[in-house]
Amino acid sequence: MRIIAVVQARLGSTRLPGKVLAEIAGRPMLAHVLERARAIPGIDSVVLTTPGADLGPISTAVSKTVNLDGFLRNNIFPAHDGLGWHPHVPPDVLSGFWVAAQVHQADVIVRITGDCPLLDPTLCQAVLDGIIAGSVDAYATNALESSFGLDCQVFTRELLQSAHEWATGEDREHVCPWMERAERNFVGYERLPTELTDVHWAVDTQEDLDRVRAIYAHLKPGDFSWQATLKAAREAGVG
Repeated sequence: MRIIAVVQARLGSTRLPGKVLAEIAGRPMLAHVLERARAIPGIDSVVLTTPGADLGPISTAVSKTVNLDGFLRNNIFPAHDGLGWHPHVPPDVLSGFWVAAQVHQADVIVRITGDCPLLDPTLCQAVLDGIIAGSVDAYATNALESSFGLDCQVFTRELLQSAHEWATGEDREHVCPWMERAERNFVGYERLPTELTDVHWAVDTQEDLDRVRAIYAHLKPGDFSWQATLKAAREAGVG
């Protein structure tokens, strides 16, 4: 069984354009997410999907105008040897996942969004284990209603292929809604700690970005646990 993690970076957020390029603790947010994705036990490869490099200069609210291709080659690839990169044509993020699964011959795909720099790899492992052990047929997630920035989705190549063939409109931009409707009996793990359910740990706004920056100022490098995140947030006075 070959397992890949696909990190999606859409870049098209209206509330905080280009947020995945924002600096956190001296590195782009995307670099932190990729590092945490690599730490998920059982992952064979990590793949990035972004809009195509031919977008030209990108004006963002969190960074100066940048060229995506140059940014990735200067700030991301050198620190992430072997990282796969498969662009998509916005808003069709789903196509990037399908290409990645084919190229990397993946049997199982873990979906991670690029705006989750506080992702806990062990929480993703708990979801992935359901697929690996065969207790879940095709789709599992630890986020049923809302994203807390600690969530992921795991699905089989076969289900992804069906979504790629049949999903339309917003289902292609958001990747998983078609799968959730198709797999009515999918497993939704209630694995997110209750201490965190009232806090939004993903980055959607400038306020979120400021909160995450404050947390990273109190985090020990390499400690990706939700417990460390919660402790750092309390020390920073933001959680």
